[in-house]
Amino acid sequence: MSESALDQLGTAIRQHAHALQVRAALAADGVTIASYAKENGLDETRLGRILRGDVIMRVEDMVNAERNLKLRERRAGAGESPAQR
Repeated sequence: MSESALDQLGTAIRQHAHALQVRAALAADGVTIASYAKENGLDETRLGRILRGDVIMRVEDMVNAERNLKLRERRAGAGESPAQR
């Protein structure tokens, strides 16, 4: 496998992991993708595509979710080590 293909695979794995964290946080809060998108000024269609892996997530999308859903605090509360974050 080429380095480029490995980079793409690694990126896809990280996006998938982040999407799972976002979905878990939304479920834990009892919030729908639609209401979360509306509350945070996000495009619901694009957010849905990101969470399904249909479009590439930007770093901005990751940081936005970490801030709005307090993902770092949730991971720390779950006992996740800093290296896993």
